[in-house]
Amino acid sequence: MIGRSIAGAVAIVLVLAACDAGTEATTTTTTTSTTLSPEALTAAEYEADVELINQLWWDQSISWFEGFESGIQFWVENNYPDMGCTFDDYMVSRYPDGSVEDLQIERIANPPTIRIDEGWTIPGGRLEGEEAKGRVYSMAVRTIRSAPSLPEEPPETVNLHVTVLDGRAHFFFGCPPPRSAG
Repeated sequence: MIGRSIAGAVAIVLVLAACDAGTEATTTTTTTSTTLSPEALTAAEYEADVELINQLWWDQSISWFEGFESGIQFWVENNYPDMGCTFDDYMVSRYPDGSVEDLQIERIANPPTIRIDEGWTIPGGRLEGEEAKGRVYSMAVRTIRSAPSLPEEPPETVNLHVTVLDGRAHFFFGCPPPRSAG
């Protein structure tokens, strides 16, 4: 019961943080879809991009606190546009057994690790080998997944990529075909 109370308190803090930062991030950012070299990126552009990136991860976590379908829909709406993944694609590829009640996915970027990754190419899926559009950043992201119906998983930190494209941050969550039983 204490764990649920803490999770609820964290959700409230995340919502308040998102509400406070969300408006500023959308009104002060002037990014474009062109790729700039690290040398051409101004400090102000970098700071605005980092704010968008952090907001993306916070909002993704909040969406999972709102429910399974909300979390998947957030992936659809905030994935790299050319990826073309749909709600059904994610269900088939990542959750073939159906929705997981009370699944929580929290992702937090480590801001000092956020670095521009000029020339990064998408490593797999429908766009494998294509250079991503926008200003692409690499960063360490801590992921915590939990659900009462699943075995406990330790948090993991992995290197992920985000692009800032036309004033929005997008992650690269693929929707590979399901594994064949065989």
